Amino acid sequence: LSNVLPLLDFAQSDIPSSLVHCLCTMKSIIFYQTKETLWNRILSLTVSAERGPSIIINRARARKFIDKGEKDGLRTVFGQVFQQLHFVSPNFFRQKANTNTWHVNYAGEGGTDAGGLFRDCLSHMCSELMSNAINLFIPCTNSQGFGDNQEKFIPNPSCTASVQMSMYQFVGKLIGLAIRGKHPLNLYLPSIFWKSLVGEQKTKEDLKEIDEITYEFLDQVSNKEIPEYLDVRGELNQTFTITSSDGREIELVENGRNINVTLQNRQEWIKLVYEYRLNEFELQIEAVKKGIATVVPVHLLKLFTYKELELSVCGKADIDIDLLKSNTTLQRFSETDRIIVWFWEVLREFTPKQKELFLRFTWGRSRLPADLTEKMVLTRYNIVTHLPVSHTCFFQLDLPDYPSKEVLKSKLLYAISECRAIDADREANAADWADGD
Repeated sequence: LSNVLPLLDFAQSDIPSSLVHCLCTMKSIIFYQTKETLWNRILSLTVSAERGPSIIINRARARKFIDKGEKDGLRTVFGQVFQQLHFVSPNFFRQKANTNTWHVNYAGEGGTDAGGLFRDCLSHMCSELMSNAINLFIPCTNSQGFGDNQEKFIPNPSCTASVQMSMYQFVGKLIGLAIRGKHPLNLYLPSIFWKSLVGEQKTKEDLKEIDEITYEFLDQVSNKEIPEYLDVRGELNQTFTITSSDGREIELVENGRNINVTLQNRQEWIKLVYEYRLNEFELQIEAVKKGIATVVPVHLLKLFTYKELELSVCGKADIDIDLLKSNTTLQRFSETDRIIVWFWEVLREFTPKQKELFLRFTWGRSRLPADLTEKMVLTRYNIVTHLPVSHTCFFQLDLPDYPSKEVLKSKLLYAISECRAIDADREANAADWADGD
């Protein structure tokens, strides 16, 4: 199979009679290594020698406009990067793995980008996308306290303006960059999103993952012979409409708000609800796919399962401390030193969010890549009254030999939670907060 795959035209994957289509339907039983070998070969043949640009990002200004409640996102870190990079040739996105795609200068901060600022910029953009700072993605219905996956975000079906479609395309470029460059993105997107990218069939379970209340209601209405909530007229107190994920009333058929759901027609209504809810942000996902296609061969994505793609793009959401420990080098420390023993105990006690903050503090990333190859460096720092110091470009943490585990935990938590500026490399220039006010 590994000899045949390079000869196939994956652009024919949508043709039911094609060999490629048959292979894609069996992708879950094809060894991942076989698929990865083809993928890496094609990526290596399409690497661009074009050097990425240098960009200036004003994080202080971004914070100011987020606090003012602006939702268009143009002044966020994501918006600033989008405006500087989206409308130029995408060739520089096609870099080798573990290469800086662009170079970052944080206005008003003293960092020099040897990789750490670039990684931190990616993490910052993703954090904004998975929040209320930008309205491109909104919390799924389960986020209101129902079911699982309450942390997931979905594309906003109301975002249809031209600039918003361009922003979704830029999200696609970031996804392509993550795949090609092995830069994991801290995105919390549900199965329905990833399935749309790899061409897998979406099911009722995908709706349950983002809206369990609607799923359970539809299941009860469908399976009960005479649902207990029918009124005396045999109607469901429901018309042929549905509330979208962004709160709009959607007519499922012409004049649907004037057609009641009854015992006789309820299956038709259920079918229409599923069709709408499983495809309600297809327009936005198509824009994302257009962006991906400028960076990687998008047709080949159909060879992978949605879980394989998600892992390739996002890395491991749950930071494995044992894996991190096995990929750590000690300088002027030994494994048995009390501060090192305490250090690993403290990391294991951290919440998932605190582990994410620690990784970003030390490496500029919020996720471990699927195949961790770089090593974290722990080195002794002699001034015990100081906070830990990180060098994100080199995945290095300078750790004072604190007198107790409690002091270590307190100092480390403060550092990862409050010390966000990257300013130890050089003297920082003043940031202009007022520009663009």
